[in-house]
Amino acid sequence: MKRKFILGAIAISVAGIMIAGIGILLHNEQKKTELKEHKDLVDEVWQSVNREYIEPTVNNQDWQAVRNEYLSRSYTSSEETYKAIQEMLELLGDPQTQFLTPDQFEAITTDPFGIGIFLTQDEKTGELKVITSLENSPAFAAGILPGDVIVKINGQSTQGVDLYEGYRRLQVPESNQQVILTVRRRQKELEFRLTIDKWELKSVHYSYQSRPAGSIGYIRLSILSADGAKEMRKAIEDLEKKKVSGYILDLRSNPGGVLYAATEIAEIWLSEGIIVSTVDRQGQSDIRANNRAFTDKPLVVLVDKGTGSASEILAGALQDNQRAVLVGTRTLGNNRIQSVKKLKSEDGSGLSITIAKWQTAKGEDIYNLGLTPDVELEIAETKQISLSKEGAWGTPADPQYAKAQEILTGLIKKQN
Repeated sequence: MKRKFILGAIAISVAGIMIAGIGILLHNEQKKTELKEHKDLVDEVWQSVNREYIEPTVNNQDWQAVRNEYLSRSYTSSEETYKAIQEMLELLGDPQTQFLTPDQFEAITTDPFGIGIFLTQDEKTGELKVITSLENSPAFAAGILPGDVIVKINGQSTQGVDLYEGYRRLQVPESNQQVILTVRRRQKELEFRLTIDKWELKSVHYSYQSRPAGSIGYIRLSILSADGAKEMRKAIEDLEKKKVSGYILDLRSNPGGVLYAATEIAEIWLSEGIIVSTVDRQGQSDIRANNRAFTDKPLVVLVDKGTGSASEILAGALQDNQRAVLVGTRTLGNNRIQSVKKLKSEDGSGLSITIAKWQTAKGEDIYNLGLTPDVELEIAETKQISLSKEGAWGTPADPQYAKAQEILTGLIKKQN
């Protein structure tokens, strides 16, 4: 009996060792699988840059050596992998090419307009700056202005926070109906409490305005959405029926949007000429107007430092082809084109990558320079705030609009 008991105990011990051994093997296999998944994600980002990034030289990096280095590392967590990928992308020296964590990717794809703020990241200081606050949005109602620097979001410092993390932090949980923003404006910190209500983003607003020298069609283009050209045609058709003599197109605080919307809207105003030139890895290509203009009546375009990206394409095309007079202040100067895509990884992460840039019809690269208006006119900050509070943009109380109206009146008289 004693011997049998001892043998039984040995058998149980051996079984225990075997079970423990299987557990170790399974754990090791799981670790190998996880490591492969981490490295696959690193390699997918590397391959995307290798195939799609605007510069074939990849900022003069030995890109193959970079791949070898980052794939030779061991990764034990998603956070470690994400950090390594962002570190790899920083070698490009392009703040607009960034890895997006699952939370960041979700923030910009499920709620792209949020509280109505469009941001940019200063390449020198890394600060988050407001390009514009969209009309009718909580940010617009609160008085957030282009050029404001976001210092804190809900009491948390934004120092060291990149652009897409900034957008993620601006997301409003359903349980909280308020966002507290601390901004720096001319060295002074201001706090804004934004009450979050439902708001509608409409890309085109227009009105008929009767004037002694001739009636005016005022069209406000807030953003270049996918259906922007359709809405613009509808506005012009309606205003043409009312026999307007000329138009004011307001592109102020328009952060851009869909590139093809900009070129389609340009064709509504232009009969011929180059609209924009795009430059990518394959070279340069021109997009031209194709004799589909809806009207040839006089046109004045309003721009400011919140006019960016695709809206600069539209303004630049109208200016370079001498179709319109630009009034306002120098524009943003963002002529880079990004592709934002979800990566194959099941974790929901994504990538924003610069795939091209554009030049004006005259071949100018306006990056960080912007377009210079034909007539420059600044509006004081105090006046901007009062115009926002009173809803008086695009009225005679608006100095830039008043100047545009004066210039348009002269153009109408000259045409007649």
